[in-house]
Amino acid sequence: MRDSGRVRLALALLLAVSTTFLIIGIRTGEEGVVAAARAAALEIVGPIQSGTKSIGQSVRNISDNLSRIASRDEEFEALKRENEELKFKLSQTDDLRRRAAAIDQILKLVPPQSYRVIPAQVIAIGNSGDYRWTITIDSGKADGIILYSTVVAGTGLVGSIVQVSDDFAVVSLIIDPNVKVGVRLAGSAEIGYLSGTGDLNELKLQLFDPYARMPLGATIVSWGSETGKPYMPGLPIGRITSVDGSLDQLNRVGYVLPSVDVSNLDIVGVVVSAKRDVLRDPLQPLDE
Repeated sequence: MRDSGRVRLALALLLAVSTTFLIIGIRTGEEGVVAAARAAALEIVGPIQSGTKSIGQSVRNISDNLSRIASRDEEFEALKRENEELKFKLSQTDDLRRRAAAIDQILKLVPPQSYRVIPAQVIAIGNSGDYRWTITIDSGKADGIILYSTVVAGTGLVGSIVQVSDDFAVVSLIIDPNVKVGVRLAGSAEIGYLSGTGDLNELKLQLFDPYARMPLGATIVSWGSETGKPYMPGLPIGRITSVDGSLDQLNRVGYVLPSVDVSNLDIVGVVVSAKRDVLRDPLQPLDE
């Protein structure tokens, strides 16, 4: 700032001197000393004036460059916003595809021509009433949900509706210790029941016939209930992973890995009605 003030002061003084000499020369017509002095002053002022023009041009160039940089920054920010919007739209598209695939898998398990299935989204997981393991779905009476309806995912049985309001419903999960499901071994007439253990990866199986075999890897399906509530027949529940006890023990127990991962539930289907003849023909379990 001080240097700039000094330059301006020097310019002013030189301009004043050159002007004075110019006026004197015009009035007196003198040459010699005055002319020489005036020439000397012009030689001094000329470069300074030229330098001033160069500085001014440089300042204008810098200003133009800063304007271009600011414009490019604005374009960059606009591109960033556009990119974020595209990413958001893509995530929505991926989410819709995932949900559509989940619904399609449910409808393959529970054919819509034979059953009325209402899709719903899981909005909470926790405990409710007598049950330690429940989920809450975003559909209720207003959507046609009724009490004790079977709830399924694309890979098998999830649970049953135990509470319902106008806008949401609560589902007891088959892993809950207070839940028992009548079952049969797929491909045989052996029947029994499954009990929840509270473990996400384990159900307990007991067959009514203590001499019936429990082959490892055998698929367990729902036995079904009258009118299909709370559990419709033929739904895959899981596979036998281990057996405790000998073949003739009454308390022999098989352990079953559930077909549905309840920790990763999103879209489920609520089976609210079925044709009477359909209930007599169990579904064919999906290959896993």
